[in-house]
Amino acid sequence: MPRMQILSNQEREAFDSPPVFNSAERKQFFDVTAQVESRIASMRTPIIAVGFVVTLGYFKATKRFFGLQIRDEDMQYIAKKLGFFPEMLDKDDYDKTTAGRHRKTILDYQGYKEFDDSSRAELVSEIRSMARSQLKPRFMFFQSLDILRRQRVETPSAWTLNELVSNEIKLHKAKLTEVINEHLDADTRGILDALLEPSVDETDGLVQKSKLALLKRISQSMKPSKIKATVDDFRVVHALYGKVAPVLSRLDLTPEGIRYYAEYVMKFKVFQVVQRNDTDRHLHLACFAAHQCYRLQDTLVDILLKAVQNTIGICQREHKEIYYDGRNERRNDVRRFLNRVNNGAFTPLGQIESIAFDQEIDDVTKVRQIQEVFDSAKDDRKTATQDLADLQSQLETHAADAEYFQALEARSLKLQNRVSQIVKSVEFHSNNHALMEAVNHYKEMNGAITQSAPDEFLGDDERKALLNDGGKFRVSLYKAMLFLKIAEAVKAGSLNLMLSYKYQSLDDYLIPKKDWDANREEYLERAELVQASDCQMTLNTSAATLHKQYEVTNRNILSGDNENVRFHKDGRFHVTTPKTEDDDAEPADSLFPSGHYIPLLEILSTVNRLSNFLDAFEPWQTKYARAKPPNKTFLAGVMGLGCFIGTRKMEKISTSIDGCELETTVNSYFSRDNIQAANDRVLKVLDSLPLTEIYRKEPGVLHTSSDGQKHEVVVDSLNSNYSYKYFGKDQGVTAYGFLDERQLDWYGTVFSSAEKEAHYVIDGLMHNDVVKSDIHSTDTDGYSEVVFGVTNLLGYSFAPRLKNLKTKAIYSFREHTRKAYQEHGFRILPTKYINFELIREHWDAILRFVATIKLKHATASQLFRRLNSYSNQHPLYAALKEYGRIHKSDFILRYIDDLDFRQAIEKQLNKGENSNKFSNAVTVGNNQEFLHGEGIEQQIADGCRRLIKNSIVCWNYVFVSQLIAREPSPERRNELIEAAKRTSMAAWKHVNINGEYDFSDDKMVDSYGLEATPEILGLKLV
Repeated sequence: MPRMQILSNQEREAFDSPPVFNSAERKQFFDVTAQVESRIASMRTPIIAVGFVVTLGYFKATKRFFGLQIRDEDMQYIAKKLGFFPEMLDKDDYDKTTAGRHRKTILDYQGYKEFDDSSRAELVSEIRSMARSQLKPRFMFFQSLDILRRQRVETPSAWTLNELVSNEIKLHKAKLTEVINEHLDADTRGILDALLEPSVDETDGLVQKSKLALLKRISQSMKPSKIKATVDDFRVVHALYGKVAPVLSRLDLTPEGIRYYAEYVMKFKVFQVVQRNDTDRHLHLACFAAHQCYRLQDTLVDILLKAVQNTIGICQREHKEIYYDGRNERRNDVRRFLNRVNNGAFTPLGQIESIAFDQEIDDVTKVRQIQEVFDSAKDDRKTATQDLADLQSQLETHAADAEYFQALEARSLKLQNRVSQIVKSVEFHSNNHALMEAVNHYKEMNGAITQSAPDEFLGDDERKALLNDGGKFRVSLYKAMLFLKIAEAVKAGSLNLMLSYKYQSLDDYLIPKKDWDANREEYLERAELVQASDCQMTLNTSAATLHKQYEVTNRNILSGDNENVRFHKDGRFHVTTPKTEDDDAEPADSLFPSGHYIPLLEILSTVNRLSNFLDAFEPWQTKYARAKPPNKTFLAGVMGLGCFIGTRKMEKISTSIDGCELETTVNSYFSRDNIQAANDRVLKVLDSLPLTEIYRKEPGVLHTSSDGQKHEVVVDSLNSNYSYKYFGKDQGVTAYGFLDERQLDWYGTVFSSAEKEAHYVIDGLMHNDVVKSDIHSTDTDGYSEVVFGVTNLLGYSFAPRLKNLKTKAIYSFREHTRKAYQEHGFRILPTKYINFELIREHWDAILRFVATIKLKHATASQLFRRLNSYSNQHPLYAALKEYGRIHKSDFILRYIDDLDFRQAIEKQLNKGENSNKFSNAVTVGNNQEFLHGEGIEQQIADGCRRLIKNSIVCWNYVFVSQLIAREPSPERRNELIEAAKRTSMAAWKHVNINGEYDFSDDKMVDSYGLEATPEILGLKLV
């Protein structure tokens, strides 16, 4: 078997060769410190001293050694720096023995370990774990470099790493093959193979699609008939999963590993699966069964949640309408009651009072007259008593939300049509025994509920409402309440799924508790959380920083240095932020060609030549890949998806594009990871351009931002949701994008418009392959106190623009009291104190949570979705929130105090607004509406759009860089640089995104032969 080649020959040669430094990098890496000088002072010859400094510099840059390789330019630079004559040096005098001695000295000096058998074994263990997840060999190679650097171990040669990765991949595949051969019985093999066989319709004898082809696609529809079909598919797949589950447990694949093999079956045609050898085919089909079981169960729960949400919305709306419609009637009832109380009680009381205190009337007469007054008002009192009972009854009715329950009962049947079979089929597990008892009873009774059904999961008012006025049990209301409680518990994380990607318990997503307790220190070191491990020290530092900021902010206000803060009479404050004169958010249209429009295809092709981004489009499984399609097919796919035109329409309106090839290419090569990798390649080119640095506000500091953009979805989609503000009566999603101050669009995702944007902020920050954020800004939708806490521990400065800043609570530690600050005359004061004990009690859980994100065991959005929705607020969530309040308070104080800081935030968010306009300009097709229903497909389309935007920005940067470089006049060159500084490279008016119209003669011929014939002119219309 040929050896796996992870790097290309060119990449391998570059990896095993000394780095090529520019002048700035030479100064940085060949810096001769006093400690280095002392080391080289005792060296016998100049070449040994020069060799040591060069080898040390190479190691600082790459964490590896290159034997006797020394670049001439580096040797000459060091020689001059050390005061030697370069021409007197001979590289051949720097021998292996000396280089080996220097290697040991440098490792010791830099605090690194040799790559020996021990470190090799540790690395192999990490690579083996990655192999279980079926990560791509290239990713495993470069991830190994990161692991070695974290462990402070020297980097070996490309050949060594290539062998370690390829060997573990081969061993893992061999183990899987062995398990399948030994433990997959003949009956199960037959069941799996039956998925591939086409069926024959008994009625007409026509050959139908295979069961596998029918099981691939999961409907996104909320129609009862479609939901029933999805439930039926789940039951088939679940039964199949039951057969292969014992083997899958022996395979010991991670969820990513299962997804890897399953996605091949999903992406390729049935005949391609059939062609694989028996063992390989059965492995793929077994993983497909597990993958689809997880996906279908997640989809069914998505349907349940959406159906319940829609029902609740309708019932609340009807409840409001009933309540408001009854206002006049209730007002009249109260008015009548008050009149009768007045006539039957207050008026008679006045009469009785005047009689009782009349001194001229004797007692006998008084009694008689009082009795007459009572008799005359008897009817009014009786009626008022009845009215009072009626009003009390109405109050009790409204208190128990009877109208709401009535509306819920009326909607129950429609809800049952969508949800009942789901509840019967899905496998829930929970510590909520009362709810699980009700769910299991519903399953056992097949939905035939009676008054004996468990009701402990309901509240007192809800249990009372189950009986109508005649004492009859309201079955439909019970079922609706059960479905609502199930949905509520799923969202709250107290009811989870056994087989799921999305709805497992929070603890299932975190680093396993047993592993955390056993290897806590190692996890902390890998996650770079060692400094934060001491809770007391961390909080002491935070308290000192926060106290200092209180002092700085308030003293600048009191001294008049801060002129942008105004105080109201009630003590509240208002902060103004004047606009900056140089707003570089507007496109730099004047710098680009005005008399010519550059075709988008030309831009993509040019940028691919510069970045080779199409090389990132790797087939799902390289071992079985055919010859790669031509570049034009990939570019057609990128434009079809990214411009929201659609690949089918793209093929119809394009020349020189084969529709079948385009469809196959998109299906086989367009994955979320590939498109992100393609974007990263373009970003790397951008990151290397000197011109991008003019947009940094501070050298070495990168300010980034993220923002959401709403889009309608024109097909059935469980990933979409209603938002009347944005879509009216339609549904849509949020495309959430990340941008840095250089206009690099470095990450994006798509999620339901009903989800919180704050959940996804950290996902983008953790994708730092090219762009490494230092300060990150969002608008208010991207902010939460938990995000403040987590970003701080991850090493990011979170700087959102907060709406209604004056209403936000700011905190202090109890040792710095509000009263003490008031005594100093401070105007900005804490409103609450930090609960130190809550944070300390859950500090270890906080570190485990953050380490899970940092080490990418799970995404922040996965964890937040489960954590943020817990009812009765999960203690970990409460502790994270409390910790975040420290850093939110510090941020608000800095925001108030620092005008430049506020302006930088506004400026960066304005760039995000321009980026959204850019997205709209690129999305020329389908009225900017998503054509795909599944979330992963929407993310692929959004990733293609981001690739187009980044390519245009890259082209713009290179064009302007070339314009500046070729300008002979220094004055004019400076003018061009200043013009670029004042504007944005996210410009598109010079780009022909819509395509070109063909005015050739053959396109002007009527292809349908349309004529205004007498037949048409005499057409009778009904």
